[in-house]
Amino acid sequence: MSDREIVLITGCSSGIGRALALEFASRGMHVVATARRLESMQELADKGMTTRALDINDQENVEQVVGAIIEEFGHIDYLVNNAGINLVGPSVEIPIDQIRKQMETNVIAQIAVTQAVAPFMMRRRKGRIVNITSVMAVMTVPFSGPYCAAKAAFASFTDALRMELAPFGVQVIAVPAGAVRSSISANAEQSRSEYTRADSFYAAAEEGIHKRVHASQQHPLPTEDFARILVERSTRPHPPRYIRIGNGATRWALFKRAIPSAILDRVLSRIFQLDRVRP
Repeated sequence: MSDREIVLITGCSSGIGRALALEFASRGMHVVATARRLESMQELADKGMTTRALDINDQENVEQVVGAIIEEFGHIDYLVNNAGINLVGPSVEIPIDQIRKQMETNVIAQIAVTQAVAPFMMRRRKGRIVNITSVMAVMTVPFSGPYCAAKAAFASFTDALRMELAPFGVQVIAVPAGAVRSSISANAEQSRSEYTRADSFYAAAEEGIHKRVHASQQHPLPTEDFARILVERSTRPHPPRYIRIGNGATRWALFKRAIPSAILDRVLSRIFQLDRVRP
């Protein structure tokens, strides 16, 4: 049984997850960092953190890893659901198996990890779950249909979870992030060519698709700053329900509420060059 607060974070191989692991650890908490490849977290292990190989899409693996953490430390005080993937392209041309993987990873797998951890928190009447969502959960943009849908679903799940766990003293925090420096654009770039082929209905909008791939990295908040702000706010005695961090996190949400949908559709279509597409 550990007297230190235990923080379980998913997706720690790079970017936000890695930065969060370092920031939580700097505040005296013991971090259990997870990712699919153990070797990708060697730096964190060298700094004294516990690292575990975890494929959040593997239910048996999730249960084994969470069970092992409880057996070793006796409790989990913070769960940070950070792991996820991005998918960019025209919604009607993205292969359905890739869309299914997007939904499984960004929604179902996150719920699976939560279901594995939450009962231990509920029995202790103590714990916090921090879900990294996205401003794209409310601000849908072209060429991100599956990604926006997955984030919207995860955001709704987070809201329901917050109410359901409140009677047990477990707090749930949503983080609708804006632009934060990460490798998410590079990962999306790997699949972009599939949806900009010559016979695509959207070939004329190839530059717009490229723009969407890199939109989240336009003037991004440094990852270390994101982690510092998130950890500071989420560890307060009375943390906020929503922590909006990153370029555009507040602005885009306000645009969605304030601008009529017909106008917003035209603006976004022009930004992502849908106005160039002709039947």
